[in-house]
Amino acid sequence: MANKNLVKAIFLLFIVLTTIIVTACQSIAEEQPENILMNLIRANLSRNTLIHISISEPKGWELGPDKSLQINSDFPFVESTWDFAIFSHPSSRSTIFVSYKPILGMSYFSGEPKKVAEWFKEAHLKIYKEYKDEREKRVKVVGDSADLYTREIRGKTFYVIRNEIFSNLLKEKRAVYIFLHIPEDLKSLYMFCFSTLAKKGIEEKKPFQDFLAMVSGYKTNQLEPYDEALYRNSAKLWMANYEYNFYMDAKWHKAIVDESIEELRKAAILRPNAWEPHYLLFMENSSGYFLGYPVVVVEGKPKVVTDKWPYSSQPINADGAIDEYKYLMKLNPDFNHISNWIFGNWKLNVPSLSRVYVTIGTMLNELKRYDEAIIYLQEGVKKLSSDSPLKGALQFAYRERAKTRVEKKDYDGAMQDYKSYFAIVGDQGIYYGDYQALAEIYIKKGMKEEALEAYSKALAIVKRTKWRSQEENELETKIKELQKQ
Repeated sequence: MANKNLVKAIFLLFIVLTTIIVTACQSIAEEQPENILMNLIRANLSRNTLIHISISEPKGWELGPDKSLQINSDFPFVESTWDFAIFSHPSSRSTIFVSYKPILGMSYFSGEPKKVAEWFKEAHLKIYKEYKDEREKRVKVVGDSADLYTREIRGKTFYVIRNEIFSNLLKEKRAVYIFLHIPEDLKSLYMFCFSTLAKKGIEEKKPFQDFLAMVSGYKTNQLEPYDEALYRNSAKLWMANYEYNFYMDAKWHKAIVDESIEELRKAAILRPNAWEPHYLLFMENSSGYFLGYPVVVVEGKPKVVTDKWPYSSQPINADGAIDEYKYLMKLNPDFNHISNWIFGNWKLNVPSLSRVYVTIGTMLNELKRYDEAIIYLQEGVKKLSSDSPLKGALQFAYRERAKTRVEKKDYDGAMQDYKSYFAIVGDQGIYYGDYQALAEIYIKKGMKEEALEAYSKALAIVKRTKWRSQEENELETKIKELQKQ
């Protein structure tokens, strides 16, 4: 009897669970795509944490934008999803945006908050203009200008940028106010934005008064100096996002990186056994200033170009990077245990032992210090035998050193490097030109049979790519000429 009751209870439970699942699936299926998107955006916004600022949600306002497209329309400068909060006022079609950003490169702004505000205004307008591109036609600034003035609120000076925008996304004109509080130490930028349908008497109405109450009532939080340095380094290039596809000022980028390096060195002193500051210093020193962006001269001034493939524009501090590398190896860090304050830019470049070896190898390869690169990369391959990026950096080093040795007429060394390179790449990954280069080395060494074999391998690779008919003819000609000798 007890067993029958148990079976009956299990059956009833199965019916209930099935009903719940089917009902939920039907609800999801019936929900409109735009509602699903809106709910995802709202859920994402509800998880946001403002690192250095505390605010209270204004009464009568809702978390999230009024429309899913409003973030890109009203605030096209928003890049990340973890450092801002948005509130909407459905009845008045108004939106409040709040964010905190660290400022680095204080020396460039001569210690004057006003210069930061002026830069922000200029960069802000550039982004709106960029949105007028023919491919986008999303947002334009009405009148192509913005007012910049100061406003005192509870003893704090706010730099206010006011403009009007027209959004093709929302098919409407809106007024946008941006309140920037920049402390005298120029370390932080607290950003409060208010967007509303452009009508008269905006500042006298309740939504704007709610916004001012939030501005005057916000509180600042303070991280520990160690965490602060890591956070600021991770978020230091947010300002570069404002200048995307525009020429960057080389002196400004240098000031940003210099200040970050100084802060990381202080963090390393605070916690001698912590690996994070040494890792970040290693990355800074190995990539050079500007994260390797090339410099061009525009109107007689050096500018950094961000839309080109990155190469180091300033001397890499290889010795400094190697010192930090050795310190990291001594610490033997567990990269799985990482500080919460290293995020943002590290989503795709998560700190790891592989990343360390690839970085030092890439740095030395770029400096054409191939002997050193191979030593470090071989060490990495021994520890991480299946790591593809690491093997890629090592094979590059072998191939480039082989070319260098040919120039120096060290043919034996070049042959050995090519063989080491081929052993890593494997038959399927070898470029025909590499076998051709090896064949030419064999010819210089008087090794006819070996040269014919290398040419034949190059020809076989070319034949697999049918469109290389010219290269195929050239190789066949070289093989015939060599056979006649």
